[in-house]
Amino acid sequence: MNTFKSALRLLPVVGLLLAAGTQESAKAALLSETVFAFTTSGYNTVLELETAGGQLRLDAIGRGWYESGGSSNGSSSSNNYIAGICGTEDVCNGGDGVLRNWFIFDLEGVLGPVTAATLYLDVPFPDGFLSPQGSETYTLYTLDLGTAAIAGGAGLPGYIDLGDGTVYGSRAYTAVDIGNGPGIVLNASALTAINNAIGGDFGLGGTVTSLNFGQGGEVPEPATVVLMGAGLALLALRRRK
Repeated sequence: MNTFKSALRLLPVVGLLLAAGTQESAKAALLSETVFAFTTSGYNTVLELETAGGQLRLDAIGRGWYESGGSSNGSSSSNNYIAGICGTEDVCNGGDGVLRNWFIFDLEGVLGPVTAATLYLDVPFPDGFLSPQGSETYTLYTLDLGTAAIAGGAGLPGYIDLGDGTVYGSRAYTAVDIGNGPGIVLNASALTAINNAIGGDFGLGGTVTSLNFGQGGEVPEPATVVLMGAGLALLALRRRK
């Protein structure tokens, strides 16, 4: 009888542990929800400006990504600039973390004022866009930490900065964009920032804001919910006794 009661006391703990294990398994088996996968050297990141002196097309002098744990791939004009979840269940073969990207442009030779701006980012063929949803929204934000900090490796604050602050523009990407470099028209807030940055550097960060699993969180599988519910119910029953 005492053995039975001891086993009963352990059931809530076992249920919660099994649930945690099931959730961990689900976490490590995600499909990708990403834009700009496989963006190695050769893919273009261009800022097109309409100015009083005519149209300018500027290549990024630095670009890269930050992962949700704070790691990054450094700074280079030819860096990979993937954004979204790079899953373990498809050709992306990533670590299931959320990635956010960034771009920096040199405005030293620009003659203002800038009246319009469009950011063009290549989507590689054949796997630059990967998502079971069919469409993903990519949103651009201000770099509140500054271009030097982001390029230098800002850790977790850098990752947060790339998806936070003033919005500069957004675009929905689909498989139709694979092999192309469609433009994102930047808004009035971005134009103000660009004009203020003339003579120096202008930077912006980007993140996929339509992730099915949220910004790095996972939806528990049905088995996980059942196990957690059973464990919590047994725990509550034991406490009432």
